Amino acid sequence: MMEQIIAVLNENRSIHWIDIHNMRLQKFGDSLHVDCHVTLHYYNDLQQTHEEMEKIDELLNLHFENKVEFFIHPDPCKTSSCSICLLSNCPVRSNPFQQKIDWNLENILRNKAHQID
Repeated sequence: MMEQIIAVLNENRSIHWIDIHNMRLQKFGDSLHVDCHVTLHYYNDLQQTHEEMEKIDELLNLHFENKVEFFIHPDPCKTSSCSICLLSNCPVRSNPFQQKIDWNLENILRNKAHQID
């Protein structure tokens, strides 16, 4: 099930979702409960952050027949996030983009934001 969730997130990835990590999945009857951290641009206001989290929630519920309860902890991006950030016209980019991190079962479960070492 986790691999299906990750596949949906990768296939529908927004340039505003810099990173997803520390994902946990629990099943309660026929419902799924997903917790995760999502790194978003630090300069977003609360409304923009909420809208991005709703997009993730709606996306997964569309694919999993409204059986997903999503709790998202938003993390602000940091300078180290620039190297994996897909937003090409970021107004505060301090480091060049280096590579897109494809989310997978191994790296999305870690309790650590992705970065290029």
